[in-house]
Amino acid sequence: MKSKLEKVKQNLQKLIELNPKGNFKIGRCLTLKEIELFEINHKIKLPEEYIDFVTNVGCFGFGPNEGLLPLNQYNDLRHRILENDLQKEFPFTEKKEDDELNHFEYDSLLNGVILISDCGCGDFEILIVNGEEYGNVWGDYRVSCNGMMPLTNIKNEKLSFLDWYNQFLEKQIDYYKKNDPKKN
Repeated sequence: MKSKLEKVKQNLQKLIELNPKGNFKIGRCLTLKEIELFEINHKIKLPEEYIDFVTNVGCFGFGPNEGLLPLNQYNDLRHRILENDLQKEFPFTEKKEDDELNHFEYDSLLNGVILISDCGCGDFEILIVNGEEYGNVWGDYRVSCNGMMPLTNIKNEKLSFLDWYNQFLEKQIDYYKKNDPKKN
Protein backbone atom coordinates (compact mmCIF):
# COMPACT_ATOMS: atom_id res chain seq x y z
CA MET A 1 0.00 0.00 0.00
CA LYS A 2 1.29 3.46 -0.93
CA SER A 3 2.23 5.83 1.81
CA LYS A 4 0.17 8.99 2.18
CA LEU A 5 3.18 11.07 1.18
CA GLU A 6 3.70 9.04 -2.01
CA LYS A 7 0.03 9.53 -2.80
CA VAL A 8 0.45 13.31 -2.42
CA LYS A 9 3.41 13.29 -4.79
CA GLN A 10 1.55 11.16 -7.34
CA ASN A 11 -1.56 13.34 -7.15
CA LEU A 12 0.52 16.49 -7.63
CA GLN A 13 2.10 14.92 -10.71
CA LYS A 14 -1.35 13.91 -12.06
CA LEU A 15 -2.58 17.45 -11.59
CA ILE A 16 0.38 18.89 -13.47
CA GLU A 17 -0.23 16.43 -16.32
CA LEU A 18 -3.93 17.36 -16.46
CA ASN A 19 -3.20 21.09 -16.47
CA PRO A 20 0.40 21.76 -17.54
CA LYS A 21 -0.19 25.52 -17.52
CA GLY A 22 -1.50 25.52 -13.95
CA ASN A 23 0.24 27.34 -11.13
CA PHE A 24 1.06 24.47 -8.79
CA LYS A 25 4.13 26.02 -7.18
CA ILE A 26 5.07 24.92 -3.71
CA GLY A 27 7.80 26.73 -1.81
CA ARG A 28 11.11 25.20 -0.93
CA CYS A 29 11.38 22.28 1.44
CA LEU A 30 12.36 22.96 5.01
CA THR A 31 15.36 21.22 6.50
CA LEU A 32 15.08 18.98 9.52
CA LYS A 33 17.30 21.52 11.30
CA GLU A 34 14.71 24.27 10.64
CA ILE A 35 11.95 22.00 11.98
CA GLU A 36 14.05 21.15 15.02
CA LEU A 37 14.68 24.84 15.76
CA PHE A 38 10.96 25.63 15.51
CA GLU A 39 10.15 22.73 17.85
CA ILE A 40 12.83 23.78 20.33
CA ASN A 41 11.77 27.45 20.26
CA HIS A 42 8.11 26.54 20.84
CA LYS A 43 8.71 23.47 23.03
CA ILE A 44 6.47 21.25 20.90
CA LYS A 45 6.74 18.31 18.50
CA LEU A 46 5.15 18.86 15.09
CA PRO A 47 3.09 15.98 13.66
CA GLU A 48 5.16 13.55 11.56
CA GLU A 49 2.90 13.90 8.50
CA TYR A 50 3.39 17.65 8.51
CA ILE A 51 7.16 17.26 8.88
CA ASP A 52 7.21 14.71 6.03
CA PHE A 53 5.32 17.12 3.78
CA VAL A 54 7.31 20.27 4.50
CA THR A 55 10.66 18.46 4.25
CA ASN A 56 9.83 16.44 1.10
CA VAL A 57 7.23 18.41 -0.88
CA GLY A 58 7.43 22.04 0.23
CA CYS A 59 6.48 24.43 2.98
CA PHE A 60 4.04 26.92 1.39
CA GLY A 61 2.15 27.77 -1.77
CA PHE A 62 -0.27 25.65 -3.76
CA GLY A 63 -2.90 24.17 -1.51
CA PRO A 64 -6.44 24.42 -0.19
CA ASN A 65 -8.20 27.77 -0.08
CA GLU A 66 -5.67 30.55 -0.63
CA GLY A 67 -2.78 28.08 -0.36
CA LEU A 68 -0.53 26.64 2.31
CA LEU A 69 0.88 29.08 4.83
CA PRO A 70 4.58 28.91 5.68
CA LEU A 71 5.48 27.52 9.09
CA ASN A 72 6.96 30.85 10.15
CA GLN A 73 3.49 32.38 9.69
CA TYR A 74 1.85 29.86 12.03
CA ASN A 75 0.28 32.73 14.00
CA ASP A 76 -0.08 35.49 11.37
CA LEU A 77 -3.73 36.53 10.97
CA ARG A 78 -2.76 39.12 8.33
CA HIS A 79 -4.15 41.98 10.39
CA ARG A 80 -2.37 41.02 13.61
CA ILE A 81 -0.22 38.34 15.22
CA LEU A 82 -2.03 35.73 17.29
CA GLU A 83 -1.08 35.43 20.91
CA ASN A 84 -1.72 31.72 21.00
CA ASP A 85 0.45 29.37 23.03
CA LEU A 86 1.61 26.24 21.21
CA GLN A 87 2.57 24.62 24.52
CA LYS A 88 -1.03 24.72 25.72
CA GLU A 89 -3.47 22.09 24.50
CA PHE A 90 -6.09 22.79 21.89
CA PRO A 91 -9.29 22.70 23.97
CA PHE A 92 -11.78 20.76 21.79
CA THR A 93 -12.43 17.29 20.40
CA GLU A 94 -15.75 17.98 18.66
CA LYS A 95 -17.42 20.76 16.69
CA LYS A 96 -18.25 23.95 18.57
CA GLU A 97 -20.87 26.41 17.37
CA ASP A 98 -20.23 30.13 17.68
CA ASP A 99 -22.54 30.54 20.67
CA GLU A 100 -20.50 27.91 22.55
CA LEU A 101 -17.31 29.91 21.93
CA ASN A 102 -18.42 33.38 23.01
CA HIS A 103 -17.08 33.11 26.56
CA PHE A 104 -13.53 32.24 25.41
CA GLU A 105 -10.83 34.78 24.63
CA TYR A 106 -10.33 34.70 20.83
CA ASP A 107 -6.64 33.76 20.79
CA SER A 108 -6.95 31.13 23.54
CA LEU A 109 -9.10 29.04 21.20
CA LEU A 110 -6.04 28.67 19.00
CA ASN A 111 -3.70 27.42 21.70
CA GLY A 112 -1.94 24.30 20.45
CA VAL A 113 -2.47 25.03 16.74
CA ILE A 114 -0.63 26.38 13.74
CA LEU A 115 -2.42 28.13 10.91
CA ILE A 116 -1.96 26.12 7.70
CA SER A 117 -4.41 27.65 5.22
CA ASP A 118 -6.12 31.02 4.85
CA CYS A 119 -9.73 30.57 3.75
CA GLY A 120 -10.19 34.29 3.22
CA CYS A 121 -12.32 36.78 5.16
CA GLY A 122 -10.63 35.85 8.45
CA ASP A 123 -11.32 32.11 8.45
CA PHE A 124 -8.47 29.60 8.61
CA GLU A 125 -7.77 25.90 8.56
CA ILE A 126 -5.51 24.84 11.38
CA LEU A 127 -3.31 21.91 12.34
CA ILE A 128 -3.50 20.75 15.93
CA VAL A 129 0.01 20.42 17.38
CA ASN A 130 -0.89 19.96 21.04
CA GLY A 131 -3.84 18.20 22.67
CA GLU A 132 -6.16 15.24 22.07
CA GLU A 133 -6.69 16.25 18.44
CA TYR A 134 -2.93 16.23 17.75
CA GLY A 135 -2.23 15.82 14.03
CA ASN A 136 -5.80 16.56 12.89
CA VAL A 137 -6.90 19.48 10.74
CA TRP A 138 -9.72 21.72 11.92
CA GLY A 139 -11.60 24.65 10.45
CA ASP A 140 -11.69 27.90 12.40
CA TYR A 141 -14.69 29.53 10.75
CA ARG A 142 -15.67 31.86 13.58
CA VAL A 143 -15.42 35.02 11.47
CA SER A 144 -18.07 33.64 9.09
CA CYS A 145 -20.16 32.51 12.11
CA ASN A 146 -19.62 28.79 11.53
CA GLY A 147 -17.71 27.93 14.69
CA MET A 148 -14.80 25.53 14.89
CA MET A 149 -14.86 21.95 13.64
CA PRO A 150 -12.70 19.00 12.75
CA LEU A 151 -12.45 18.53 9.00
CA THR A 152 -13.64 15.13 7.83
CA ASN A 153 -13.76 12.94 4.76
CA ILE A 154 -16.86 11.48 3.10
CA LYS A 155 -16.94 8.73 5.77
CA ASN A 156 -16.94 11.43 8.47
CA GLU A 157 -13.42 10.42 9.61
CA LYS A 158 -11.22 13.22 10.89
CA LEU A 159 -8.50 14.33 8.51
CA SER A 160 -4.81 14.26 9.30
CA PHE A 161 -2.58 16.74 7.47
CA LEU A 162 -1.78 14.44 4.53
CA ASP A 163 -5.40 13.24 4.30
CA TRP A 164 -6.51 16.89 4.16
CA TYR A 165 -4.00 17.77 1.44
CA ASN A 166 -4.78 14.62 -0.58
CA GLN A 167 -8.52 15.31 -0.36
CA PHE A 168 -7.83 18.76 -1.81
CA LEU A 169 -5.68 17.30 -4.61
CA GLU A 170 -8.28 14.66 -5.48
CA LYS A 171 -10.96 17.34 -5.81
CA GLN A 172 -8.65 19.33 -8.09
CA ILE A 173 -7.93 16.24 -10.21
CA ASP A 174 -11.68 15.49 -10.52
CA TYR A 175 -12.32 19.08 -11.58
CA TYR A 176 -9.66 19.01 -14.29
CA LYS A 177 -10.78 15.60 -15.54
CA LYS A 178 -14.37 16.88 -15.90
CA ASN A 179 -13.23 20.10 -17.54
CA ASP A 180 -10.51 18.72 -19.80
CA PRO A 181 -10.38 21.00 -22.86
CA LYS A 182 -9.15 18.06 -24.99
CA LYS A 183 -12.53 16.33 -24.48
CA ASN A 184 -14.57 19.37 -25.55
